[in-house]
Amino acid sequence: MMITRDNLNHVRFENEDARLLILDVVSHTSACLYYYDTDREITVFMALKIRERAYKADEQDSVYSLSLAEASRPPFRKPSRRAVLRNDGYLAGCLFPAMQACSSAAAT
Repeated sequence: MMITRDNLNHVRFENEDARLLILDVVSHTSACLYYYDTDREITVFMALKIRERAYKADEQDSVYSLSLAEASRPPFRKPSRRAVLRNDGYLAGCLFPAMQACSSAAAT
């Protein structure tokens, strides 16, 4: 089913924040969200990613469509927890030197 304002009560959400984020997407963007699996729960992380991508697509006048069909395959990956702040103020495992410069400046 395509998620609309009228059928949000048929979709499982992690909490009210996730529901409100998806309500914002279906109310204010042209995104098409499809929900097939009743066992799938939309988390706040997923809702934030969906909202971010839907608004970005609208800004670029492109189409954003997402199918939440399989509960076993999440549509988004959570960020890695490898980037950990070391004792000297640098981010361990950081891929971006600019982030290391910012972290060392903040530590001083």
